[in-house]
Amino acid sequence: MTDEERNEQNDERDDEERSEEDDESKDSEASGEDQTSGQDDDDSGDESSASSGDDDSGEESSSSSDDDEDDDSGDGGGSSTSVSDVMSKDPQSVEPGDSIEDAAKKMKEGDTGALLVVDGDELKGIVTDRDIVVNAIAEGNTDASVEDVASTDTTTIEPDASLGDAIQLMRDNKVRRLPVVENDEPVGIVSLGDLAIEADDDSALKEISAAEQNA
Repeated sequence: MTDEERNEQNDERDDEERSEEDDESKDSEASGEDQTSGQDDDDSGDESSASSGDDDSGEESSSSSDDDEDDDSGDGGGSSTSVSDVMSKDPQSVEPGDSIEDAAKKMKEGDTGALLVVDGDELKGIVTDRDIVVNAIAEGNTDASVEDVASTDTTTIEPDASLGDAIQLMRDNKVRRLPVVENDEPVGIVSLGDLAIEADDDSALKEISAAEQNA
């Protein structure tokens, strides 16, 4: 074999080796690109999952807020009761000139311990069984009229007032009953017993009940 033939074989061999190296380099680059693409996909999936997690967290927070609002709404339910809800409507009444005997008979018939004293549609006061006993019978004045024994400086309350307002008025004035007045006309009467059924402030009611004055 001549030197020229050897040189041609060596050149061919070198070309083959370079071609193989180029192929390996291309395969390596392609593999690297695939790995990078896979990482990008994984990162994208993580971001999507995180975003979904944030959305879920937001929904849970919103749901929790709604529940809190519902609870708050439920908590205010019992405070809307007014005097008109517990008062005795169309209470019995007497006129100032009626005798205490007539007043006592009306109390017995109506099974009540208090009567409103009215002159026409105008409230003049309130008379109780205690007023009759202490201010008339105990004094030997059995011929007394209602106006002689009734309380005329009467504290009144409106029908849309709260039970708390009624309790406070009873406490401040040491009374157990309040005439309920609307547009200057008597429409009912609310008593300590009426409030005791509805109210939770037992200590305040006990304080009023212990008061000596019974009007």
